[in-house]
Amino acid sequence: MGATTESIVAHGLAPIASAFCKARGETAPDELQRLERVATIANASAPLLLERIRSSCEGPLLLFKGPEVAHLYPGSARGFGDIDLLTPRAEEVHRALCAAGFVEIRSEAPSGHHHLTALAWPSLPLSVEVHSRLNWPKELPALGSSALFESGVPAAAAGFTAPDALHHTLILAVHGWQHHPLRVLRDLVDVAAMSVTLDQTELRSQASRLGISRLWGTTERAADALFYGGARSLSLRTWARSLEQVRQRSMLEIDLEAMISGFWWMKPRVAAATAFSLAHRRLLARPDETARGRALAALAWLRDANKPPR
Repeated sequence: MGATTESIVAHGLAPIASAFCKARGETAPDELQRLERVATIANASAPLLLERIRSSCEGPLLLFKGPEVAHLYPGSARGFGDIDLLTPRAEEVHRALCAAGFVEIRSEAPSGHHHLTALAWPSLPLSVEVHSRLNWPKELPALGSSALFESGVPAAAAGFTAPDALHHTLILAVHGWQHHPLRVLRDLVDVAAMSVTLDQTELRSQASRLGISRLWGTTERAADALFYGGARSLSLRTWARSLEQVRQRSMLEIDLEAMISGFWWMKPRVAAATAFSLAHRRLLARPDETARGRALAALAWLRDANKPPR
């Protein structure tokens, strides 16, 4: 059975799926066409916004994810909603952008967050996030911004630096795990697109130097199985089966992912502690919950265990 429109959207593949339908002379579902138009607008808007950013502030700016990944895809087949910038002078850059006419949107980022309050230029649809550091799991050794600037390369957009392909591939892999381990297929497509010309031995060595060998190994094996005919990895046979089937993960699979995926990237002791904590919160009653409340919650969980989240 083919993937549903809802699943294609959930996996971030709507623009490329719509473009694929057109290439075959077929008509894509309305929602896929709509999201392809959104992606086209994002790709057309990004150069204008980046030019506005570059003219509004000085100093080094490292551009990652978003348009830097999108230019690896054909046409506008990869959408994005924001511009991610890393700088050692995040607060100064943020103030300069505000002084130049950018406005704050969404809620104020909490103190110590990896990026400051998101910004937007009033006439353009993309937001801008100025990062003081990468969004990196606290369980992993931090990747400092100085190393990224030292090894950086010219970005596709003039005036910006981008991570070199080795670092960028691993940043994309870690970012996917930080938000939803092996849950969104586009995350793996991004990794594959960024790493396709790299020496895989060198990539593994870089992952080892950064202390993320286990995470990268799991990502690499999953991508190899899905895109290059490799053997199905253990993760794809258990908690990440939804990737291969291009469907949304069920509530049961999400709970399973949360409890055991750590064993694929954390140190075993940390993964075990994380799994125990999550299981404790899921399975044991809260102090203020009645017996009837516990029973109703258990029945609701059993009823919805095989359904995707609402």
